[in-house]
Amino acid sequence: MTGLLGSAVGASFNRSATYDLLLLAHVLAALVGLGATAASGVAAWRVRGPGSPPPAAARYFRPGPDVAGRTLYLVPVLGVVLVALSHGTWSFSDTWVEAGAALWAAAVGAGEAVLWPAEAALTRLVAEPAAPGTDRRSPALRVALASAAVIVLVVTAAVLMVGKP
Repeated sequence: MTGLLGSAVGASFNRSATYDLLLLAHVLAALVGLGATAASGVAAWRVRGPGSPPPAAARYFRPGPDVAGRTLYLVPVLGVVLVALSHGTWSFSDTWVEAGAALWAAAVGAGEAVLWPAEAALTRLVAEPAAPGTDRRSPALRVALASAAVIVLVVTAAVLMVGKP
């Protein structure tokens, strides 16, 4: 049992406390980014209708960048440091490292290209008084769909990172 658990968390070498703390930060950055992305999709879905948006969902779309969602940038940075600290156990040429990096790049690319700009557009619409003809459906749908795509990419990358096939 210990061998299975050890390989699942990357304990096949003598890890330092620094490695463990960086691994924790790596996982937490992924979870924060994933949670913020999911919250964005849910909040977008809730503000899509006509009239005044629900107050809690409207608060989510206050002006400013989605800093929590952008913690996804920390994940590959910390991953590179973890590979470097693995004493040769992991390599940048490992298939799961390459695939995970590609999935993270796709997730951040979808965030930058679609999700975060759509969030900014939706934020502007939510902040304005509901003028006749204001349509929040299209940007809300863009946020919800982009959020779902980023979530799928992040979860797939996480499965690769844990499973190390």
